[in-house]
Amino acid sequence: MVVINKIIDFIKENPVEYITAASIIYKIMENNPTIQKVELLELLNEIIQNVKNNIDDDSDLFKKLSDIPNQHACMIIKNNILSAETNKIYFLRQFNIALESIYSLHNIKALKMNDNISYNKNMINENIEYIKSQLSIDSSSLSISLLQNINNIDSNNLTWKNPLANGIISDNDTSILNNDKLCKQFNKPINNMIIKLSESIKKQCHDFVLNYKEDKKNDIADLYKKFTHNKQWIENNEELEKITTNILNVIENNWSNSAFTSEFAKEQSEGTYVADIIIPSIQAALKGLPFQQSYISTAERQSIASADRIKEGSGKRPDFMYIVKLDGKTFELIFGECSRIYCDDNKKRDDEIKLWREANDGMFWVKKLCKPEKEQFTIIGIQIAGKEIYLNALMTDKQNINRYYHLQKTEVPVQKTEKSIKVLPKFVKLLLNLRNILMINLSLLTNAPKVYTRRTKSSSTISSPKRDEDKQKKINKRKQKK
Repeated sequence: MVVINKIIDFIKENPVEYITAASIIYKIMENNPTIQKVELLELLNEIIQNVKNNIDDDSDLFKKLSDIPNQHACMIIKNNILSAETNKIYFLRQFNIALESIYSLHNIKALKMNDNISYNKNMINENIEYIKSQLSIDSSSLSISLLQNINNIDSNNLTWKNPLANGIISDNDTSILNNDKLCKQFNKPINNMIIKLSESIKKQCHDFVLNYKEDKKNDIADLYKKFTHNKQWIENNEELEKITTNILNVIENNWSNSAFTSEFAKEQSEGTYVADIIIPSIQAALKGLPFQQSYISTAERQSIASADRIKEGSGKRPDFMYIVKLDGKTFELIFGECSRIYCDDNKKRDDEIKLWREANDGMFWVKKLCKPEKEQFTIIGIQIAGKEIYLNALMTDKQNINRYYHLQKTEVPVQKTEKSIKVLPKFVKLLLNLRNILMINLSLLTNAPKVYTRRTKSSSTISSPKRDEDKQKKINKRKQKK
């Protein structure tokens, strides 16, 4: 089963043009060099059917996999029968030739594993060993339990998509946090982050739903001093009500926008959704922050933190980022990934992975420049998957291990519905908490000791297979020019 899952991951993680009968056969033989032809073909069929059953039948991958022989073809080869029952005689002969070629190339060691796979495995092991070493220093029951559970995980089953492989312990990793007591201990640093709304703000949201055409405009005064998370809002309730009014003004405009009614919503692109609803809502929530040299980038700008890790080539390009300049240095404090209003599970999963990878790079970049307070300073990740918005945060704990937390999720109030009375306060709560956390991050960043050495730890984020391949191509081209 482990072998099958590995091959399925290989098929899903790589570009469609890389997926052929030969490449799948080779990956099977990597895991079982002595496998017999008939058994190999049956395993090939099982893997292909498994993948096809879980993807759209109009996708490029489905069409590509459909060109590979099915179980009927396997039986023909098994019995050495090429009868009139099939019109694929020539194809089967060619497939047999390809199969024999893979066998022979494998046997003479002409085919070698991608060096980068070994490199990634080494880096995964280094990341896990680092976490283990940091946990072993601490004698608390939390560290002991975490270490025990991580010791039970086979690193060979981890890939670049797993937070643990990248040096992160995520709060939704049930293989590590496998009981309520352990989860409660692990979540202690974030217990004071998400704050309950006051009844007056809930009422403000309720009143807005009933009378959303009212024109309300207010500004927010600048506010700044040193803050930490203490389960209290930084700003008083009057100021929070003004910010809420700004947010509700954005919602009011969107509720009047026919582009997001059920009739037209499916036609809207990701860019329209981001530009008309998501970014204006976030901008309204962050309006009036004390930092003048800060802004939200929405042009899929290259991440400095990601580029610093990758070195060769360009860095990741989040859908949006919150960027601040402090003492001549640039920091990326919020990363955002967004989908269209209607989002499939694959897009949601891919964006979730991309987001914590970006946040991890962001934290390592900050720590190259300064030393913000542990278990207080965070890099924020915002994911919009369809009509749901997720507020996440990555922090460094006192053992210098990065933790990833899923703080809050709620529905985006795209249009006024029967659920708006309940949905809108939750949406406002998420945005106000985003503002509060960011203000604390800005405060901690300003007061953080500067780093004056270049001997800082590189990002623990594992490069994706496609990224490594592109990087190697560029290196090879430079070598050829020389």
